[in-house]
Amino acid sequence: MLVATGITKQYRNKTVLYDASFTLAPGETLGIAGHNGSGKTTLLSIVAQVTKPDAGDILSGGVSILGNRTFLREHMGYIPQHNGLLGDLTVRETLRFWQRAYGLSGPLFTGGSIAGLMGLEGLAAKQVKALSGGMQRRLSIALALLRRPRYLLMDEVLPALDRHYRAVLRSEMDALRRAGSSILYCSHEAEDLRSMCERVLVMRDGKTAYYGSAAEFPTDPAALDAMMNPATEHMINDG
Repeated sequence: MLVATGITKQYRNKTVLYDASFTLAPGETLGIAGHNGSGKTTLLSIVAQVTKPDAGDILSGGVSILGNRTFLREHMGYIPQHNGLLGDLTVRETLRFWQRAYGLSGPLFTGGSIAGLMGLEGLAAKQVKALSGGMQRRLSIALALLRRPRYLLMDEVLPALDRHYRAVLRSEMDALRRAGSSILYCSHEAEDLRSMCERVLVMRDGKTAYYGSAAEFPTDPAALDAMMNPATEHMINDG
C-alpha cells in the first residue's frame, strides 16, 4: 500500500499544496482532480519524486520511499503531463536506454510488448523531436510501462490519445490492476474518474476539497465547479 501523509509544498514563500494525504491500496485506482493551479500536478510530481516536498512523507509497506531511487526505478512508472523526452534520440534509442536503466533486456517490438501495442515499431528510426505530440505521448506511456510498475502515475494522459490507443492503454491499466498494481490518475474528465477509479481526491487551491467514493463524485458541471472553484467557500470532506 502507498500512503502519503501531510504533503506540503511552497514556491517563493507561497504554499501551493497544504497537508495532502491519501492511501492507495493494491489493485486500486485513485483519481486526482482539480482545475489548473489546484495542486494536483504538484502532488503527483512529488509522489514521482520529480519535486521535493517541504513537509510530509510517502510510505510503501510502512517504509518511507522519499529519496529511494532504487524503489523508483524498480516499482514506479510516471507519465507526466508534458513529455520530458530527449529530442535528439530516436524512438529505438530512447526505449533501449530506459530498458537498460530498468535492468531489462530482450526485443523491444513484439506483438505483446508495450512498444508494439503503442504502435512504435514504425517510428523506431525517427528522432523524438520529429514526432507529433500524440506520438510522443505514446512513447512516454511505453517507457512508463516497460517493466509493469507496481505504482503507475498518470497526469492527463488519455485525452492526448486517439480512440484506438485509449483502448490499448485502458486494457493495460486493467491488466496491471489485476496483477495487484495501483494507479494514480490525474484528470479533468468526470466520467473517466467515475468509470476508472474507486476513489477520487479533489484538490482546490492546494487543499483537499473532496476525498471519497468515485461513485458519489458528481458529474453535473455546476456541482463540479462548486466543488473545485477556489472562490466557493463550501468544502466537501468525505473520509
